[in-house]
Amino acid sequence: MFAHRVDERTQLRLLQQHHAEALFEVVDRNRDHLRAWLPWVDGTTEVQDSMDFVVMQIYTFAQQGLMTCGVWHDGELCGVIGHNTIDPEARVTTLGYWLDAGKQGHGVMTRCVAAFLDHAFSEYGQEVVQIRVAPGNARSVAIPERLGFVRGEVLADAERLHDRVVDHVVYRMRREDWAQTV
Repeated sequence: MFAHRVDERTQLRLLQQHHAEALFEVVDRNRDHLRAWLPWVDGTTEVQDSMDFVVMQIYTFAQQGLMTCGVWHDGELCGVIGHNTIDPEARVTTLGYWLDAGKQGHGVMTRCVAAFLDHAFSEYGQEVVQIRVAPGNARSVAIPERLGFVRGEVLADAERLHDRVVDHVVYRMRREDWAQTV
């Protein structure tokens, strides 16, 4: 099982079935916070929904190499980060992430994204890592900007988010640019 220590208080672990209950609990207590930017929250109403998500992520990892990790901070599962897509021909991956509202503002997810960048470039051989985020999601926008990603195109009407459609800004980091920042 993949596990990576990000810092003395934070660890990434490949999500496993025994994490489903803790995953549901963090989603459930952050429901309003997460719902603002994530369309799947309303469909997560019981532990079985989190179990189904984890099982799907395990299968996708085995079939396509799309890794989805839980974020543990101070021993508590508090978020998720993972590859949403990998294009093996172009060697481009897209990351997605979310974090418990109470853990935000301390750099936890920024450090996790940095760790994922290291892994995507060194272990997966990716050339570009992208993050796609709705422009109004200030906390998520801050992460690629803080890490030196290049702000790229705006994808109009990229995602249906409950009762509205939102754009996505595409941020990208190239392998050679990341190598110069670390």
